[in-house]
Amino acid sequence: GLCILEVIANFRELVEDFCGKAEIPDNADGDDWLSIALNDVKVLVNEITYVRSKGMLHEIPMDTLTCLLHVIDRQIRCSQGLSIDVKENPDAADAEHSVFSALESIHAALAIM
Repeated sequence: GLCILEVIANFRELVEDFCGKAEIPDNADGDDWLSIALNDVKVLVNEITYVRSKGMLHEIPMDTLTCLLHVIDRQIRCSQGLSIDVKENPDAADAEHSVFSALESIHAALAIM
């Protein structure tokens, strides 16, 4: 099996990648926030679950978890109030992606807590 240091290093790398995907490009407006792909959030949830199952979540540095929770929070908030009803919202397909990604992000946040 993986030693504790490898598990922590792998988790930190995954979190850095995950947080990097949500960063706003320098040329974007301040209101923009990149929605993270649903599959990426699912991978994150699986990794959090794995680290928890090994009893190692408390070994993850607080700055890593803080960064992750900040991104998760933004992911959840950017989908609030979105309609996935095509009659109400012409961008319902995009909204649906954001809503499902946010729901999976809630799963991730709960797994950390």
